[in-house]
Amino acid sequence: MAGTPERGTPTLDAPSRTRRAGAEVARASRPTPSHSSRVPRPPRPRRTRKPTTIMSNTTASPAATTLAAQLVIPSAELLLGYADQLVKTAPAETFAKMPMKDVNSAAFNIGHLAIYGDRICSMLGREDLVTPLPFSADLFKAGAPCLDQPGLYPEKDVLVATFFERQRRAIDAMRGAGESALRAENPAAGRFKEMFPTVGGAVAFLLSGHVAMHLGQVSAWRRVMGLGSVG
Repeated sequence: MAGTPERGTPTLDAPSRTRRAGAEVARASRPTPSHSSRVPRPPRPRRTRKPTTIMSNTTASPAATTLAAQLVIPSAELLLGYADQLVKTAPAETFAKMPMKDVNSAAFNIGHLAIYGDRICSMLGREDLVTPLPFSADLFKAGAPCLDQPGLYPEKDVLVATFFERQRRAIDAMRGAGESALRAENPAAGRFKEMFPTVGGAVAFLLSGHVAMHLGQVSAWRRVMGLGSVG
């Protein structure tokens, strides 16, 4: 029959149709979101790195003129500080004592080192820095025996002052030495020249390794004498 709803189709009364139409109108009237209507976020503040602080190890001494000097001088100066610690608390009255056989005294080791500062200056062509020793170098030359004889060696103050004064001069000579001076032939003879054929090699050893060898003996002497270690 005409006007009869098909089977399965829900029948809405008038109030229901009115509510449904109102809901559709409300949905249609809602604004469609768009990217242009979004409120932009404020930019994040950029992090700034703090400047890195680099510790400087510069001193008032003039800059070394060669790479060899830059490598050797820090060790030479460090050894001077170590030497100061070893000798400053050693009693003057026992400085030349041999506590037992084959343990060379502090006086002998420091005196031996003291005679090489002038030799280093001469090898580097700095004869103007060389001055007469206040004692005989024969007492401390290579191959000389260490003797336990009271009064044989100079007083502690003389030995220590001579070593530090001449060693500092030698370091200054190395600091200002040029490449030609370091590349020159070692004027020494024998095995020392065989081991270090150039002046630069010989001076590098005399300022560092040679000093360390004898300061090690002074350290051993201190222990045997009951003075203990330092550093």
